[in-house]
Amino acid sequence: MVRLDTERMRLIAASPAVSEVTRCSRGNFRLCYEPDFLVHLLACLDAGDGPAKVFRYAGLPSSLIGYKRIERTAYRVRNSFETRSRLERFGDTWMRTHPDHVSVGVPADGSADSADEFSRIMVALSNRPTAFERELEAPSSEMRDVESLLGLSVAPAAESGAE
Repeated sequence: MVRLDTERMRLIAASPAVSEVTRCSRGNFRLCYEPDFLVHLLACLDAGDGPAKVFRYAGLPSSLIGYKRIERTAYRVRNSFETRSRLERFGDTWMRTHPDHVSVGVPADGSADSADEFSRIMVALSNRPTAFERELEAPSSEMRDVESLLGLSVAPAAESGAE
């Protein structure tokens, strides 16, 4: 069971899917979910999405709240007459009010996973020289030009370091 600490509680409470986080006995905690999120969870389950993916897109990965809690919530939602009737009457309102936290339409293999896309973008950006790095390189190339005009022979900066 996942234990509650202040940082974990803050992260959980930041999710739009959570209406309340309550500390219980022995470091455990209870989560109350927004009704619209529960309806969205049911709609996703009906569409074939796994509950862990729905929670992850809502900012609640299993590493944060525990896989068992996700499975138990999915079980309760599947068997909830109230949640089923809300879905049938109003549809999935979560998709309209929280478009950044929606998992419907994402391939089951996770190929369009936003976390993977974020990682891919960060790697690409880290491999590109920044404007600051280019600015740092410019004076050294200008300095080499001046040194060659003066007839000085100085090794490039990359080769001059001690090994």
